[in-house]
Amino acid sequence: MIGTEHQLTGLPATSEQKEFVARIVALKLSCTILFYSAVYLVSEYFDQNRLDDFLSFKANDGPGFIQPSCIPEPIGVHYFGDFVSVACHSRLPSPYLSIFSSNYFPFAYLIMRPFGHLMKYSFTLSVSLFLLATCCLILIPMWRCLSLIEEQTSRLTALIVVVIMSYPFFSVIDRGNIQGLVVGFIVIGLIAFQQDRKTWALFFLAAATSLKGYPFIFMFIFLRKREWKYFGSALLASFSFTVISLLTFSGGFSQNSSGLFNKIKELSDKGSSITGYSNSLKAFLDSVSALKIPLLANLSQSISHHYIVMIGFMAGLLMFLSLQRRITEFDFLVICAIFGTFMFDPSPGYVSLLFMAPLAEFFLSNHLYQDKSSRLSVLLICLLLVPKGLPIKTGSGWPRCDYCPSFNSVLNPLVQLLLLFIVIFSLWRSHQFQSEASRLDGTNHYHDEHHD
Repeated sequence: MIGTEHQLTGLPATSEQKEFVARIVALKLSCTILFYSAVYLVSEYFDQNRLDDFLSFKANDGPGFIQPSCIPEPIGVHYFGDFVSVACHSRLPSPYLSIFSSNYFPFAYLIMRPFGHLMKYSFTLSVSLFLLATCCLILIPMWRCLSLIEEQTSRLTALIVVVIMSYPFFSVIDRGNIQGLVVGFIVIGLIAFQQDRKTWALFFLAAATSLKGYPFIFMFIFLRKREWKYFGSALLASFSFTVISLLTFSGGFSQNSSGLFNKIKELSDKGSSITGYSNSLKAFLDSVSALKIPLLANLSQSISHHYIVMIGFMAGLLMFLSLQRRITEFDFLVICAIFGTFMFDPSPGYVSLLFMAPLAEFFLSNHLYQDKSSRLSVLLICLLLVPKGLPIKTGSGWPRCDYCPSFNSVLNPLVQLLLLFIVIFSLWRSHQFQSEASRLDGTNHYHDEHHD
């Protein structure tokens, strides 16, 4: 099944790697089939919701807050709402100085402008080209990361099971969200970094940051290696992408910058988590409160009342951990993915596509297969990526609402907390080993001097 040479690292694939990759594929496939079976039982036997409600959001969810003349005829009942929103706003003289304005970052509108203009002639062609670009940016890099599987059919099977059949991949296609571009840029940047092509790495990481902001934490990969010049260049490139994009809008740099700030503030002020479709800490707290779990419900409500403080603490902890030189690059990428998925609310399914970054690193790095904590983390990530959109039954009936707790909103945050615990434990263990090694070196040095 697996070839004898890892194409990107040049190191031979061991039997242990072969066995573990096979386990990953088997676990992911088994859990996904189990979920689809549960969806069939609930939707058919209990006549509750449609398949798309369980998997992502709603296929017939129409685009909102855009000029009515821009709303296309749907493909069936499907609008690909996020795609339509950003593509339509990219056609405005300024996406920030209009009653139809939205809160996407400027570079997103610049990239989406060709798709927006193409929509005027053919919505089907426009969305098809965008989704094709999204798939290529995700699947081609991940295909290369799975290069340890030499047999093409087996590698394709692994790609389909681990990536295509994952909850966030389905969601990013279903919504037509630019998260696919973000994650594609990140994974390509990480591959370039590993191949010592740091200029390309900073370019792609800067592009990802310019699209959604929070991927800036992935730039810390340069700080961990004390690559100050490349880190500064990445920040400068991201700033340049943003400024250049703003200059293409009517109204000037100052007015558009103010409009962007106001739109971001307006979104944060709403502060309502779409609980059933979110994977954030806020969604978890809301779910526990709604389920009225003894003791935990009161604790969750108490934390929610001081949520800003909690988020500030978590953000500081994650950024501190990401800069520790003792943690592996894999653990660093796990932290980055948790930062982007766990911290911000709401956190829809497509945001979890960030966990493709640590998966890519794991498949590329032969030595990680020897580390038990890394292997456990990969298995947990696979569980995280399995669709879990079923609502949690409360009382005598199945809930039918966007704000009801689901297995996504309860289990996914718990898995992310467990991943964070594993990273902290691995860092503590590394510190203990180093302290023990230093103590032994000191003891041996003392005995050598005493003997002399």
